[in-house]
Amino acid sequence: VRWRDLRCWQLESGPEGGLGLRSLQGRVWAPRRLHQRAERSLVLVVSDAVAPAWFDGSMAQLLRGWAAVQPVALLQVFPQRLWLRTALAQQPAGWIQAAAPMRPHGQLAWQPVEGGPPLPGQGAADPLVTLPVLRLQADFLGAWARLLTGSREGRALAYRFALRPEDPGGEEEPATLEDTLAMFLFTASASARRLLALLTYAPVISLPIVRLLHAQMVATAGADAVAEQAEVLFSGLFAPAAARPEGPIPIDQRRLRFADESLRLRLREGLLVWQARAVFDRVKQFVASSLNLQVETFEALLLAPDQCESHSDPDLLKAFATLAPSCLRGLGPRYESFADALERRWPQPIATASRHSWLQGLVVKEEEFPTALLLPIPAPETIPFTTAGLEPMALERITFPTARVIREQGEFTVRHGQGEGWAFFETLQAQTTLTLVEIPAGRFTMGSPDDEPERDEDEGPQHEVRLESFFMSQTLITQAQWRLVATWKEREGERWGRKLRSSPSRFSEEPDSAERPVEGVRWLEAMEFCNRLSQRTGLTYTLPSEAQWEYACRAGTVTPFAFGDTITPKLANYDANSTYANGPEGEYRQQTVPVGSFPANEWGLRDMHGNVWEWCLDRWHANYEGAPADGSAWDDPESEVVRSKKDGDEGYRLLRGGSWIDLPGYCRSAYRFHGHPGGANFVVGLRVVCLPQGRSTSPLVP
Repeated sequence: VRWRDLRCWQLESGPEGGLGLRSLQGRVWAPRRLHQRAERSLVLVVSDAVAPAWFDGSMAQLLRGWAAVQPVALLQVFPQRLWLRTALAQQPAGWIQAAAPMRPHGQLAWQPVEGGPPLPGQGAADPLVTLPVLRLQADFLGAWARLLTGSREGRALAYRFALRPEDPGGEEEPATLEDTLAMFLFTASASARRLLALLTYAPVISLPIVRLLHAQMVATAGADAVAEQAEVLFSGLFAPAAARPEGPIPIDQRRLRFADESLRLRLREGLLVWQARAVFDRVKQFVASSLNLQVETFEALLLAPDQCESHSDPDLLKAFATLAPSCLRGLGPRYESFADALERRWPQPIATASRHSWLQGLVVKEEEFPTALLLPIPAPETIPFTTAGLEPMALERITFPTARVIREQGEFTVRHGQGEGWAFFETLQAQTTLTLVEIPAGRFTMGSPDDEPERDEDEGPQHEVRLESFFMSQTLITQAQWRLVATWKEREGERWGRKLRSSPSRFSEEPDSAERPVEGVRWLEAMEFCNRLSQRTGLTYTLPSEAQWEYACRAGTVTPFAFGDTITPKLANYDANSTYANGPEGEYRQQTVPVGSFPANEWGLRDMHGNVWEWCLDRWHANYEGAPADGSAWDDPESEVVRSKKDGDEGYRLLRGGSWIDLPGYCRSAYRFHGHPGGANFVVGLRVVCLPQGRSTSPLVP
């Protein structure tokens, strides 16, 4: 489109409450400046239609004067799925048509969407103004262009706005919080719902924090990112965090709070503990940085209310300190301790969430139920069956690159080497092979020492574990391997347990996706993957026990990482914007990478740190008190501390290794995490173990 004369103004509230125009040069004009129609002129209003002026009738009054002499249209910056949260939701919609080109919209015929005869354009006494609504899309712009040229097919979407508020006696009751929440959950995109869930673990909420969490943990780019952030910010579920100060305040400095703090608990379903920890840690780091403080200094300041009063922003410190406990509960011992310390030092105007709030209001009543009696079983009968024996496995020697992080003259450097081991190759199909590396029998100390940086209490107490030899896949299961097994058809004698999604991965459209690790895998699907491998090959495939995983990851080391005391982005895929133990920063790749992109540990296993989390067999326990010492999976539901939804379900299962989105401390050999077995996440994958000798460590295999 070519414009002979294009002029831009900004609408703003005048000193006496009206609306005025301000040019890009800063000059202020009265709205009547646009009442003087020039030849072939039109007015395009660019807005989201959520300002108060759209609801109180003052914007309609302004537009009426312009529309009386020339075409006027609203360019709505939000996608249509968000229009229900703007002033458009309260206005009647219809179609407008023109019989001649460039007619003022006040003179156009209007027909309601629900049908009925066309209505003439508004007259002088009509309390409504008709306004076409556009989007920057070909169908919207094309319809408007035909309308402007007077084409017979010229028909455009329009809304009719009231010039003044309705009679107060006829107003509808304002929507309740429950109505607002239901509307958001019904209309919001999946990414917007995820972003809102992440914000429930943010003690303070502002536009920069919303952008930060969206960019790092939702990762939608471009116009969709702005729309998803707008879905959350205009959901109606937030209120200003404090009374509005005198004078304007920059939008980046405005803080919000949930309209009701109970929403934090209600909107958290589906988030894993590591995600909640990541949200809190990132927001804490962001707030500390905005106050020009180190994180350690910021935490110490929060625990000293008297010092906070003298700070340049005491309201921000108080808001963070009083809301942080409700965000920290259930995230692990270290976070619980910090929450307890904050509650002792700050009065709690906002009640922190009880871990057992679901018990409140529980109604107990008598209920009849059927019972059963165990009868003696019939005498056993002799049945024929076939047996099988495991033949010695033919192993092949393999070589692989290794690396160690060495501190030399105060700097960390990577020293590369070469390793050797034994492996066998499972051919799944032509050109698709699974490499299983032999892990030697031995013993190791499981868990982390008390002085390991960023250690969590669930990594102890340290205890010795003795393991038999087993085989572990050299790399994470790739998307190509997963897709092949997921599409296998049952053969005679095979019985699949459940259907597998053939392409669950988020990064499945990349050119090298076949070699990237599969992610978005549920624990139950990972077990079915092992079940199919076992039936097709005749060997025993399963997920590793937690002890097997840590033993194989350490590969004889006792340092935080198999590569040494720290880690670098040259050795693993993680959030390299952060460092561990003064290690180097580097490239944050923000996605998975093909398996085997980095050196192996001393036993030939690759990607044990980062890329994607890996499922283990064990149920989650809060520490190692009573843990098995023989390397078997800890599957005792009675000792389980964290349950997933209700008694009787599978319970949370262990995750190990960290991922591309995580801080380096989460990728340590001893770091523990957990997830719901039926939940899928784009940072969770798997690797398998094969148990060719000795007894199985799987609770599902005798």
